[in-house]
Amino acid sequence: MLTKLVDLTHLWVIKEVQYLAESEEYRGNLILRDLYYKQQLIEYVLSNLNHRCMMIELTAIPKEADDLFPQCPLDERVVMRQLLLMGMSKIVRSRLEQAEKQQIVISTDRKQPDRPNIN
Repeated sequence: MLTKLVDLTHLWVIKEVQYLAESEEYRGNLILRDLYYKQQLIEYVLSNLNHRCMMIELTAIPKEADDLFPQCPLDERVVMRQLLLMGMSKIVRSRLEQAEKQQIVISTDRKQPDRPNIN
């Protein structure tokens, strides 16, 4: 029997992002609705999984689409969820820092109000 090892790490991370985005708790989250931020989150999680490869061994070509995508182990989902939430926090902090910097630039660029001449 021919077997093939398949790394599903990337696919499971994408699935976890989709699951989180569709969950009741995070459905309205703008970060999870934006494709750019989703991609950043996926890259963040993958880079912080410490080179884990979540491999499965295929012994036959699945007949049904549902059979093709096995469930991610629960302990791995917990790790991915923690990394996703940490990544979201980093994005929010970065956005707040950018907004604060822009606010500082805007406030220093404003023209000072004309003062009455007292001479």
